[in-house]
Amino acid sequence: MATATLIQGKVKYAAGTPKDFGHGDRINILVTTSNGDEIKLWGKPTDAIANLKRGESVQVIFDGKNHKLIELDSEQVESKPEPVAKDGTLSPDRKRAIAMSINQNADLLAFCLQTSKAKFLDTGLIESEDSVRSLATTLFIQAQKSL
Repeated sequence: MATATLIQGKVKYAAGTPKDFGHGDRINILVTTSNGDEIKLWGKPTDAIANLKRGESVQVIFDGKNHKLIELDSEQVESKPEPVAKDGTLSPDRKRAIAMSINQNADLLAFCLQTSKAKFLDTGLIESEDSVRSLATTLFIQAQKSL
């Protein structure tokens, strides 16, 4: 099993105009990693990468196959959108912010789970999937505290 890798980088080129490559509109950004490598991240025009600007710091996860954006720095989040629209429902901006947060947390939790499996289950230190999930949850909580 491949271990997931957390990569620090900066946006070199922000997303341009969406293009349809046969499967709906897609956008991409180019990220330069701290060691100078360049990573192209693809997504939909509604994904978090659409809001990134040139020079912004990002964290990317590599699962052995694909790269994904997992977190935005606090300065990248412009301001908290109004939580409630005038009619009492969640505003579209707030819904997008919640969806982006859930997506980023899911990516981080997946990274913690892959790391737990690689460090504990795959090495035989722990034999239970439940224990691996508990350790992944602990890692996730600690990662959230350090953000």
